[in-house]
Amino acid sequence: MGLRSYRVRFFGEQNHAGTTRMATRKDAGVALTRLAHMIDETFPKVSGKRSVWTTGRIDLDPGAPSIVPGEASMLFQFRDEDVAQLEVFERALEELVRKINADGPCRCELEIVDKATPKKMSPGFQDALEQAGEMHGAGKHVRMPSGAAHDAQIMAALTPRA
Repeated sequence: MGLRSYRVRFFGEQNHAGTTRMATRKDAGVALTRLAHMIDETFPKVSGKRSVWTTGRIDLDPGAPSIVPGEASMLFQFRDEDVAQLEVFERALEELVRKINADGPCRCELEIVDKATPKKMSPGFQDALEQAGEMHGAGKHVRMPSGAAHDAQIMAALTPRA
């Protein structure tokens, strides 16, 4: 499967949580959670059969209970075996970031961290695995692409794989 990884950063205004009125806050953490919720609502509507995505890390700065976060960031990644689907997700994420920026009150930046193009498995090897699966567990196997970039994705340049 191919993937796209992003660092999404939010810039608000750090302030004291006890003295800053809710109506005037520019809470980067709240802006981050809004985007995460928008992704959760949007991506299932535009996903493919084997599409996956995750928010792997969220950071708030300064990360103290009595301080409105002035900055927030998240590492976000999506994967699919189809380049066209990756592009659909890319456009959807960019549109959500544009909406967050238009609605305010915090500014959001999107930075690409990693791009990996999908690599197809060897049909002959996959056929052999499917036959073995059927022989040892009839009806209990699933033909699927590799979803992990650390194995078949990297080995694709060196050897056929399944």
